[in-house]
Amino acid sequence: MKSHTPAPRPTPVARAAAALMLAGLLPALAHAQANAPAADGNTGNAKNQEVVITAQKRTERLKDTPVSAAVMSADALDKANATDISDINNLVPSVQLKGSFNGRVPYAMRGISTSANESAVGLTSGVAILIDGVPVPSDSTAANELQDIRRVEVLKGPQATLGGRTASAGVINFVTQAPARSFQGNLGLTLTSDNERRGSLFVTGPVNSVLAYSLSLYGQHREYPIYNRLLREHSQSSGEGARAKLLLSPDKTLDITLTGRVAEGESKGGTFTYQYLTPGAELFPYFPFNAGHGVTQTTALPGITPHYGNTDYASPVHMRSKTRDRDLSLNIEKRVGDYTFTSTTAHQRNRQDNVQDVPIVATYFLNDLRGPIPAPDAGGPPYFYNQQPIQVRPTSLTQEFKVASPVNQPVSYVAGLFYSDVKVDLSDNRQMFVNPKVDEVRSSTQSLGLYGRATWTISPTDSLLAGARYNRDKISYSIHDIANNLGSAGSDSSSATVGDLTWRHKFGNDQMAYATYARGYKPRAYNTAQTLQASDDGKSLAPVEKEQIDHYELGAKTTLMGGALTLNAAVFNTEYKNYQVQIFANDGTGYVNNLILSSAGKARTRGVEVDAVLNAGADTRVTASAAYIDAKFLRYQGAACYPGQDTSTGCITATGASVGAQDLSGKTMPDSPKLKITLGLDHGIEQKLLPWDLRVNAQYAWRTSAMLQANQNPYTRQPSFGILNLGATASSPDGKYAVTLFVNNVTNRFYLVNAEDFFSGLWGATANAVIGQPARDARRYGGVRFNMSF
Repeated sequence: MKSHTPAPRPTPVARAAAALMLAGLLPALAHAQANAPAADGNTGNAKNQEVVITAQKRTERLKDTPVSAAVMSADALDKANATDISDINNLVPSVQLKGSFNGRVPYAMRGISTSANESAVGLTSGVAILIDGVPVPSDSTAANELQDIRRVEVLKGPQATLGGRTASAGVINFVTQAPARSFQGNLGLTLTSDNERRGSLFVTGPVNSVLAYSLSLYGQHREYPIYNRLLREHSQSSGEGARAKLLLSPDKTLDITLTGRVAEGESKGGTFTYQYLTPGAELFPYFPFNAGHGVTQTTALPGITPHYGNTDYASPVHMRSKTRDRDLSLNIEKRVGDYTFTSTTAHQRNRQDNVQDVPIVATYFLNDLRGPIPAPDAGGPPYFYNQQPIQVRPTSLTQEFKVASPVNQPVSYVAGLFYSDVKVDLSDNRQMFVNPKVDEVRSSTQSLGLYGRATWTISPTDSLLAGARYNRDKISYSIHDIANNLGSAGSDSSSATVGDLTWRHKFGNDQMAYATYARGYKPRAYNTAQTLQASDDGKSLAPVEKEQIDHYELGAKTTLMGGALTLNAAVFNTEYKNYQVQIFANDGTGYVNNLILSSAGKARTRGVEVDAVLNAGADTRVTASAAYIDAKFLRYQGAACYPGQDTSTGCITATGASVGAQDLSGKTMPDSPKLKITLGLDHGIEQKLLPWDLRVNAQYAWRTSAMLQANQNPYTRQPSFGILNLGATASSPDGKYAVTLFVNNVTNRFYLVNAEDFFSGLWGATANAVIGQPARDARRYGGVRFNMSF
């Protein structure tokens, strides 16, 4: 593997100086526009549209919200061809999502995440995912698809006061289409050069004077640049769904919205390919009757040379996944004078049935290596065909009561009571006779929270915002290890009091600065993926301690140049005590690496974020966002070593220990690039060939290198890369029809959304095997999109 000289790291002083330099440029930018025509004139710069956000429990202007946030419209998602939640990676620099088309998506914000794996249920990644304000369980796949979206709201940094137990790193809220009082709708169709097909239909209108409806339908099929040489097929996914809403408004003070959603999805093929494998390593070289030899790489990976950029694998297993969602919610909003009372009740059911390939190789290797081991009909263990079926059943019931006071008072507030009951059932059936995993696992989490946040308007320019939340969390689990006839169960209750304090100063209607301190938490958690030992039978496992979070943030939001330029910036520092982290490692219990959930002791993330939107004339819009993030473990001793690590790279085996450990203190968080930049351009072209309007757009997302695993495995390092997307849209004069041609990943730059090393143990005690998941757009593709509004 090539070595790279690390780039010089800006010091905090240097970053502060850069921020001051940027601030110094603002007067110059304003002066440069001093003689420009007025924004409301015929030739002047167009003003930016007003952006609102609802993720903080009430509708407010983004420029008035004292928190670093980003809002993406449906139009912005279309231009980026964003159809999967992981596509937000290329739109919001502070977000890092490990996309998956046959399982849950681990989320990270500002480098912080407990990267939950399917085998560990009941954990939260730390980023709360909401759909219309309703939390989605971390084990659910309900938010994987970006369909029927009006806008996406991202709140960066801890949001425990209003977000509760799942928002220790941030919040992503998907706001869907709503019923309207007039009949309208739109139809969308997309075709791409790599066989993606997608269609959507949205209609809304009145039923009578008090009842309105909306109906959203979608269907999609897409292929991925992941190819199975043995079965000669690309990995692919398909899905369809519908969301229906009824809005009853018997008078001007009452709105009752009933929402139902059904969705089904299916995928075929693998998600991972080998990106690195220790030269000469053989698959499962453990049986003494095989003289220490296993299956060679030539046999296990025919025609495949593991390397960064590989998109091929070879497997006889028909890997697949099926998901099903059934969601129902009832929102009642009553306005009494200037006060608003809201009740939101929601029930969600998600079903996932997965079949995975344990080693992702071309041979049923344990069958080929049986040697003198008796066949099943002669009393020997069963054959193993590399398959591991996994079933996951998350269900969630939530209830929230909320009151919002009028905002035109000296003291305004939002207060509420929130209850959730989340249960997850998991079963897996790995009939691997040397390392069986046949389990039935249940996780249950009940959470009750009482929250409030008040804004005291001290003067026309200064406000003090204070919030507090009391949360009571009860967690329980049960593990039945059927293969080894072992069992464990337990429960734990804990409480937490958190809050925040913010000073906001307005320099005018569209300029403000703020300073925030927030105290957050993440509740205790059980490692439900733990391999039970005889000593664990009948006993309760010890939960990992809850995280304690201290967060500091300075920010500013301003509008300049007559409303043409919007510029937001934030500087933050967040420290996590008892930081929960997952690492796959060999704990001495078998050949397959197991998931270890532990407390890292202390972690920290700090950095600078800048977002800018410039309307440079009536026909040109430029966007720019950047995030410099320094996320690292401050104290993490006794961490698992990466596969093949030895004493020369810091892996120390203590006397009497079966496995080694390393000190990760000072090391960078997993999947946390230091710098991410996104740029966008939308420009109207004056032309006379067609009566239709023509616009071109470009988006570019670039990020520095990052280690994708916490154990610092050097072969999980993602090099720096940039993705360029181009598009052109022709719109009819009445705006009803639009045709878009686009090319994504123009420069054909390969990258991964995830990399793991949990198969390493199968290749030998000192082998390092890294598998990675190529991104949906890891290869260049083009397409056409048609939209019709009516």
